[in-house]
Amino acid sequence: MKVVKYSGSIVEFNRDKLKNSLLKSGASTEVVDDVLRAIDGQIYDGITTKKIYKLAFALLKKSSNSHALS
Repeated sequence: MKVVKYSGSIVEFNRDKLKNSLLKSGASTEVVDDVLRAIDGQIYDGITTKKIYKLAFALLKKSSNSHALS
């Protein structure tokens, strides 16, 4: 799947880069895997990396809020 970087260049989607960013933010491996599974169904060819990260971190925030409640 191709994604559009901020610079405008088009590259292949790299799931590992997103995973590493989420892990660096302090999320657990389990939560990161959940977010990645959710993202898989929402990304499409030509999506911007900005949109992917915005979506991923929104899901991460939602997930951490639900974990805090339990």
